[in-house]
Amino acid sequence: MELFILGKNFLKDTRVVFQHGDALSETPWEESVQPDKEFLQQTHLVCVVPAYQQVDLTEPVTVRLLVVSGGKTSEPHTFTYTPTLLPPAELQEVIADWSWRHLSGERQGVRLGITR
Repeated sequence: MELFILGKNFLKDTRVVFQHGDALSETPWEESVQPDKEFLQQTHLVCVVPAYQQVDLTEPVTVRLLVVSGGKTSEPHTFTYTPTLLPPAELQEVIADWSWRHLSGERQGVRLGITR
């Protein structure tokens, strides 16, 4: 997933920092990413969103997002990681199963809801 950030005075050393928790937390988390150099301009940038430390989220998690450039740090902003309902392979299995049952006329027991 890519994140587009609008701003000003982005320099070549710009990095985007995602943080959760603080120094007092049992498990503080921080991940820093470099913007895509092709899309780093003075007024905007594009970066890849890093995976959150816990991949099997069951509820949204809000983290702090900071931009560090030229020795200066932006005001913190919020970024929310949301749970994935099903991995793409499992989702394809659900879709294939539903399609087969629907096309063959066998509709009994078809689940349209996606559950974990």
